[in-house]
Amino acid sequence: MLTSQPIKDFVATARAYCTFIETDQGHNPRQFLRTVQKDLLMLYRFGLDLPQIEAPGEVDMSHTDDKIHLDRVLRLIRDRVPVKSYWVTLTPLDFVNPTEIGTGDLVDDLGDIYLDLKRGLVLFDTSDTLAREYAVWYFRFHYTHHWGQHCIDALQIIHHSLNSHA
Repeated sequence: MLTSQPIKDFVATARAYCTFIETDQGHNPRQFLRTVQKDLLMLYRFGLDLPQIEAPGEVDMSHTDDKIHLDRVLRLIRDRVPVKSYWVTLTPLDFVNPTEIGTGDLVDDLGDIYLDLKRGLVLFDTSDTLAREYAVWYFRFHYTHHWGQHCIDALQIIHHSLNSHA
């Protein structure tokens, strides 16, 4: 399972996204958003094909954050994102009650996607088979319950930001 093409594709794309986010390459904000847009589209696409498996057991993830420099990463994102906050509908499928509106934060979206992916990559990059299987479960679980929604929200605001003529 760990060497299946869907997992290879997802891990390679997650690695590319994390590397790009971690690297200060001096991109102007528009170039940054274009690259992130492409990466997020591929992540979402490959996330669809991740296997739905049961968590293979408990894995200690406490060490994963030791390898992640989140403050630095968030600063890099903040410095390259031209738009930070945006409106979001919190109840998009509720047509009976008044729509609940909130604000989204593109820096938070990209940072949370990065954190979920990086934690999974740290586990996947070990030689421990249980940790690697847990990483695959972790990727899929958080795709469904966390980073997938951040991805969709980020894609919407990036699309609008890149194509708005206002």
